[in-house]
Amino acid sequence: YNNMADAGGNSPASAAAELRALLGGAGQSQGQGQGQGALFAALQRLRDAGDPSFLFLRTILELTATVGSPPTSACIGGGGGGSSGANSNHPLDLMMQRRARQAPAPKPRRALLFKPLGGQGFGNVVNGLLAAHMLADEYDRIVCVDPKFESFLRAFRPYHTDDEAAWCQQQWDERYSGDGGPGQTKAEKKTKEQKQHVRNCKIVNFAAGTLDECRLRDCLSHEGPIELTSNTYPRWAHVSKDYFATHYEPTALLKAILPWQDDPPDVVVHLRKEDGISDARKGLDDETFHALGKMLPEDTFLVTNNVAWYAWFGTNYGWRNSGWFEVKHSVVKKTWGNRGVPAQQEVVETMVTTKLNISVEVLHDLTMYSDWWTMASARKKVIHTHSDFSLSAVHWMSKESKTIMGMREATAEDVADDPTMKVGEKILDLIDEEWVRDGETPRLVDRTVDMLKNCDAGQLKKLKADAAKEAEKKKAERRYESIGDDDNPLLHVDLPEDLQARFESRQYAYFNPRTG
Repeated sequence: YNNMADAGGNSPASAAAELRALLGGAGQSQGQGQGQGALFAALQRLRDAGDPSFLFLRTILELTATVGSPPTSACIGGGGGGSSGANSNHPLDLMMQRRARQAPAPKPRRALLFKPLGGQGFGNVVNGLLAAHMLADEYDRIVCVDPKFESFLRAFRPYHTDDEAAWCQQQWDERYSGDGGPGQTKAEKKTKEQKQHVRNCKIVNFAAGTLDECRLRDCLSHEGPIELTSNTYPRWAHVSKDYFATHYEPTALLKAILPWQDDPPDVVVHLRKEDGISDARKGLDDETFHALGKMLPEDTFLVTNNVAWYAWFGTNYGWRNSGWFEVKHSVVKKTWGNRGVPAQQEVVETMVTTKLNISVEVLHDLTMYSDWWTMASARKKVIHTHSDFSLSAVHWMSKESKTIMGMREATAEDVADDPTMKVGEKILDLIDEEWVRDGETPRLVDRTVDMLKNCDAGQLKKLKADAAKEAEKKKAERRYESIGDDDNPLLHVDLPEDLQARFESRQYAYFNPRTG
């Protein structure tokens, strides 16, 4: 600091030297209060000289506990003609006070308790889990999956530390404590939730009232635990690549039945046979099947709920498959046919369940999770008929994928993209996923009030008023905002442009915040 003399020739080095001497032993030779008072006085002289080292040195002294709070006998602490540190209008003091208020305090853990939506297939449920993790990232929470979702937790292990896993278990233990079960009235359940400070949030794509984004943001702002039941996100935001794999890993039990072990397929096709006449799906005709077989490579891997298609694609196009005897729906337990004779299936299932020490029901659950993880793990792309089962897998991992819509006639645009085609010839109709077609939106937490949809008029009016107040508050605080500089550890205040230039060139000026 020896070369930092101001315009009057008064070198801050003298104050720095005094401070150095005090730190070198004067504080030990005096009483503790007197020593701290002298240190604060020396700091004040650096401040009044406009020396930015004041901030740097004061911070270091506070961090090393050389000084604590300003003693009442010190100039900065009050008395002796100095201004009180607590009430000082000096811009440097104001900045220090602001920095102290903004210093990040250790954040307590906040839980987002994910409860699977009843009566939904696995695709819808795991879509809800994806939404839970996205919202947890936005609102700084830890997702704790309901331990009653045993089939999922048997197949996938959350990436929690032992401490986090125990904490999540504790959250659910408290949540279920005193649970009256099915006989519990709504009033009793609500009273219990109020005592536990739990708030219930719900996002369901078939219940319009749960898609009110204003109400949802208010629900998620709750400080206590949040229990989320969902099967979608309020207008999908961007999902990071391999997002599922950053939160979960397959268990040893799931790995034991994976048909590809450590070598996932490049291309996976998922063909979802309909449940009945009312559940018709496009792209399940012979013409589409042959077009898929001709377009895709021979080592394509087939995932399907109709095991009879294993042999058809294997014989005609050499595709691989999971090799299950049958596939059951995760909710209604419906099957779509059987491969092989029942006696053979029973022998094989008995061998597998005995080796893994699991029941047949658990084995059937694991086959479903194996198929889902096969799609999620595809190295290149997934092509599928419409199904939440496959949509959830590709969305969670942000995979390249297309939905099969059957066959269509080639247009002039198709021919322009591929000159080998002819206008009017039959080609595969593959479309982008819904979130690609509709476009992704900003995260819910980042949306301005004007971006929110499906809001109750009264709630929207309140949010707009709150946003206006917050904007005014930030505007009032901005004048004292500190600016970080990677190349310069010294801090400075937000000054008018002409004074800022003088400050940065070491020509310091006093700035009165009351008059500007």
